[in-house]
Amino acid sequence: MSVSKQTIETVYNRFKFLRQAAGWTSEQVAAELGLSRQTIVNIETKKMPLSRIQCIAFLAILNERGFELPELQKIVRAVLAG
Repeated sequence: MSVSKQTIETVYNRFKFLRQAAGWTSEQVAAELGLSRQTIVNIETKKMPLSRIQCIAFLAILNERGFELPELQKIVRAVLAG
């Protein structure tokens, strides 16, 4: 999956919103991504950047979750469209 810098920035800026739209706690998304809860908090509070690989992994799990929650797919597409 190729992810542009603009996509990474968009996901970074809307990370918490997207996580909440998926119905995940910070602990749950941390476990899904293999990160610590503190890393998720740092990403959400802009204390740490979102890496390309973290962005790809996050989008992949959002996509997977979207099969269970069709509204989530619409939300992700809207966020990525700007």
